[in-house]
Amino acid sequence: MEFKDIFVKRYFRVTDKVNQLIKVDVVKRNLSKAKISLLADISKSYADHFIRNDRNFREDQLQKILSIFDVSFNFKNFIPVDTTQGKFISFPRKSSPESMQIIGYFLGDGTAQPKTVRFKDTARDVLEIYQDLVRKVFAINGRIVPQTGTRAYLLEVNSVCLSKWLRENIVLRKKDFLREVSRLPKRQLSAFLRGLFDAEGCVAIQSRQIRLGITNREIGKILPALISKLAIPLTSLFIKRRESSWKDVYLVSLNSYASFDKFSEYIGFSSKEKRKRLEFLVHREPKTKLMNKFNLCAGL
Repeated sequence: MEFKDIFVKRYFRVTDKVNQLIKVDVVKRNLSKAKISLLADISKSYADHFIRNDRNFREDQLQKILSIFDVSFNFKNFIPVDTTQGKFISFPRKSSPESMQIIGYFLGDGTAQPKTVRFKDTARDVLEIYQDLVRKVFAINGRIVPQTGTRAYLLEVNSVCLSKWLRENIVLRKKDFLREVSRLPKRQLSAFLRGLFDAEGCVAIQSRQIRLGITNREIGKILPALISKLAIPLTSLFIKRRESSWKDVYLVSLNSYASFDKFSEYIGFSSKEKRKRLEFLVHREPKTKLMNKFNLCAGL
């Protein structure tokens, strides 16, 4: 899956070595600041700063200038710098298991506000995992804070650019995005479903079920098909709410030993507590084995 790129103000410092090479080229080609300004479509003062190398340079402007010099753009020659004007944020062009897991969790229990992205969970250890994933995929540091008046925690990622990226690639094109999810390689599909189950899934020991209930219509309708692509047996149910203040619920449940085993192999949970509960279901003997033991003891 390919993602739409968005403009991010990223700044770089030009190394002294590259600066000297460019100065030699300027003298050799008799390039004036006015000529550089004209060729690169930048201001004359910006060209002057570039030749003197007395500031950090924005990526898009830097690319314009380099187009007239025989210098390749790489992190060896140009050092990324965080500034108050711009952060060095990285947005993936193509999907990966890590990015799909973040998106799955975001669709389950995340919000994209104009200047921040928030994820909520009662388990701090889950948010710590997603904090690491966001840092790895987007190069952005988030913070985990208690949610006032509840037992839950919030992972807050203060980034206008990340919020815009999620809205343009996921929120505003949810139907198309979910159709593309169904065509993902198995590892990426599994990671996406893990994110959803991390956010909305539960393990019920007494009823011996793994359940996920979601009110979003687009996700609820396609979810059974996505899980079935991993050959995991399931049952699905649509619950129509009678109360006007409540939303309808799309419920998926896994009820058999085979489904527990395959879910553990392909999807799983990030939460330590949910992993313990899942392990109990997986390693608990199937009812057929228990019945065989009973029949054997009874001499049947």
